Amino acid sequence: MSKFLEYKGYLGSVEVDLDELFVFGRLMFIRDVVSYRADVLGNIGTAFEEAVDDYLTTCQQLGDAPELPCKGTFNVRVGPSLHQRVAIDCSTEEISLNEWVKQACELKLACSDSASTDSSTMRPGTLLEVKFEEEQVFEFGGNLDWQTQNNRRTH
Repeated sequence: MSKFLEYKGYLGSVEVDLDELFVFGRLMFIRDVVSYRADVLGNIGTAFEEAVDDYLTTCQQLGDAPELPCKGTFNVRVGPSLHQRVAIDCSTEEISLNEWVKQACELKLACSDSASTDSSTMRPGTLLEVKFEEEQVFEFGGNLDWQTQNNRRTH
C-alpha cells in the first residue's frame, strides 16, 4: 500500500478534511503548487490525474518546461567535520563522494525496509545482507542503529 498517488511520473498526496468532509491533495516534490480535491474518496485518483494532465497542458501552453519530481540530484549540507570524515572514507574506498552518498542512501533504505517488513525477526546481532543494483554485497551485523556510527574515530 502506497501513501502517494502516482501518474505520469508525478506523486500526489491524499488528505482528508473531516470538518468539511472532502479529500484533497497536491503534487509532491515540485515547487509549482498543483492541488486537487474530490467530494468522495473514490474520486481522488481521477482528480489527481486530471490535475497532472492540466499541469502538463498549462506548462505546454505557456511554453514552460514542467518541473520533474526527484530529478536524481540534490544538495546535502552536513557540516565540515562530517564532510571531512566522508571525504576520508571515500579516499580509502576509492569511490567518489557521489557514489558514497548513493550507497549510504541505499543502505539506509534497505535497513528501513528490512526493519519495517520483518521487524519481528530482527534482533541485535542479526546478520543482514543487502544487495545493490550493481551486485555489490555488504554484510554487517550487530546494532542496526544508524546513529551508533557517529562514535567512530578516524585516528
